[in-house]
Parts: sequence; structure tokens; C-alpha cells
Amino acid sequence: MYASVNSAAATQRWQWQRAALSFLALSAAVPLEVLEERDQQGAYRFTRGRHKYYGIGSLVIFFAIFSGYGMGHMLATMSTISSWGAVIAGLIWAVFQWCLERQMLISIRADAIWWKKLFGLSWRGLLALLSASTMVYPFFVESNRAEIDVKVGEMARTRMIDN
Repeated sequence: MYASVNSAAATQRWQWQRAALSFLALSAAVPLEVLEERDQQGAYRFTRGRHKYYGIGSLVIFFAIFSGYGMGHMLATMSTISSWGAVIAGLIWAVFQWCLERQMLISIRADAIWWKKLFGLSWRGLLALLSASTMVYPFFVESNRAEIDVKVGEMARTRMIDN
């Protein structure tokens, strides 16, 4: 009885692990079958490469979550949108960011001519800059809230004196 319970738990754990590895591979824009390929002895064919691509996939997921949180936080603190609206907008932005990061990975061609690589790097750089500013701006504003409030107070006082 215990063996069947343990094997069911192991099967369920393997299914979750397989799903997580599939999502990491999908995020890294690499087929899972390639990363999990084994040779005749049962050893992984790409031992070091597996971990590199799983790491890239986890970075894509992390940046998407971080960007979605930044967008939701920015909308919740700097606009009149409701909390649910900010959460939904953050989720949409996170999915958009995840797709954008995957597109950037898919579009990289190692055998391209140098000027095509430069062109690809330039538009990817602009998209990364937009993404980074969206992620970082809300935290920058929040960390400088005291200085911003002081400056706004000074501007309001100056305006009242002038009027």
C-alpha cells in the first residue's frame, strides 16, 4: 500500500517537474526534447547547455513578472485606476513582456551578417530600454517620494507667493 502511495506521489511530482521544465524551455525558446535528449548510456547530451537554457528561461519569466509588477504598481500609485484594474494591466503587461523576451530570443541568428546583427541588436536594445524604464520607474519614484513631495510643496508655495 505504501509503495503505491509513494509511486503515485513520485509520478505527480515528476509531472509537476516536467511541466516546470517545459515552461522554462518554452520561455528560453528551445524545445524541451532537445534539452532532455540522452545518449546510449543515459547521460544528458547537452549537460551544461541544459542548465544555461533553463537559466535563460527563468530570467525571461523573472523579468516578465518584475515588469508586470512594476506596471501594476505604477498604475496603482500614479493614476486613478482601481486596484483590480492595475492588477489586470500588470498581468497583461507581464504576458506582453514574456512574449517580447521570447521574440527577442527567437530572432537571434548566430550566422547573420554583421550589419544584420547590429540592426537586430539596436531594435532589441530599444525594446529592452523601454522595458527597463517601465520596470524601474515606479521604484525610482517611490524611493524618492520624500524629495518629490518637498519639491512639489516648494513649487506650490512659490506659485501662491507669485499669485
